[in-house]
Amino acid sequence: MSYLPLMPGFQHQTIPVPTIPVWAFTSVMQNAINHLQDGGKIPVELAVNVTLAAVSEACQPLVEVINPFTNLPEPDALYILTLADSGTGKSTVNKLLREPFDKLKAELDEASQKKLAAYERDYAVWETKLQALKSNLRTAVKKRLFPSDAEAELALHTDLKPNKPVLLTLAYNDASVAALIEGLSEYPTAAVNSDEASDFFESCVKDNPAFFNKAWDGDLYEHKRSHQATRSFKPTLTLSLMLQRPLFLNFMKKNQDKLLNSGLLARFLFT
Repeated sequence: MSYLPLMPGFQHQTIPVPTIPVWAFTSVMQNAINHLQDGGKIPVELAVNVTLAAVSEACQPLVEVINPFTNLPEPDALYILTLADSGTGKSTVNKLLREPFDKLKAELDEASQKKLAAYERDYAVWETKLQALKSNLRTAVKKRLFPSDAEAELALHTDLKPNKPVLLTLAYNDASVAALIEGLSEYPTAAVNSDEASDFFESCVKDNPAFFNKAWDGDLYEHKRSHQATRSFKPTLTLSLMLQRPLFLNFMKKNQDKLLNSGLLARFLFT
């Protein structure tokens, strides 16, 4: 039996297996990931995570996923946690991918301010007429006149009260859990995006994991407000949180039982 000789200089080499199958993403996402990596300067895991978070945030008000086991629609929103040390480029890639979202936010803010200004003008006129009609009704009652006309005018005008526009908040960075829930009760779709998420974990995730579980599951949330009626809504929320590994491990040591028992961490994609 003869053997073919090895080619000169031949060496057995192990081909590195990528930690994330970038090839499985769409071409648009692959292009974004490659661009964010900047020739290998940024870890692929970091580039993939911010890209997935951006897609989740952009699609969540428009797309639902049909669960193949239950055949029920579920939100497409993702919870993503990226553990990366200082200097790996967290802020850089996050800023790059946030540019179109920030531009949209600026446009919406400008439109909202115009709507709010128009509302305040309309409300001032409506309020002035309201006071005059109340005065007419009081006069009719005092003089023992038939107040039916004044009552009818007042009732009709009351129905014309201008509606205050909802000021959309599509993205949160440094917000308390109370502010986040209040904002989502007004407009139930948003994202929390932070490249230094230690404060968010301390103040929000630890104290109210049930809310974040319901948001991920697409369940109805009952928002109980003091001296106001309970407001029910289905929050749709994308979480894109970045944290230094030592800070996260220290946080887990303090709150491991609570977080693991709540099931919240099982809803996250970790890198």
